[in-house]
Amino acid sequence: MAERESAKTRLEEAVARLETAIGGVTDGRKSSELEKERGKLTEDLSALRTEHTSVTAQLQGLQDDYQALEKVVDQVTDRLDATIDRLRAVLDT
Repeated sequence: MAERESAKTRLEEAVARLETAIGGVTDGRKSSELEKERGKLTEDLSALRTEHTSVTAQLQGLQDDYQALEKVVDQVTDRLDATIDRLRAVLDT
């Protein structure tokens, strides 16, 4: 979750810089400054895409682990139910 918050913060910062860059066009900023800002934004976008891919892979791994654990829990539940039924049968006789 911390990675998600960090990515969100960096995205918000990148958007803020983009808005500043757009506003700067009308303020007469030099094109070299704009190109520098554009390069930084492009780097940020690339980093965010990489992080998104990583987080997506982590999420998929966690979902796979959860499904595997659900299967184990179901198996344990079935075995416990069967054991309880046998104990009841023994106690009833």
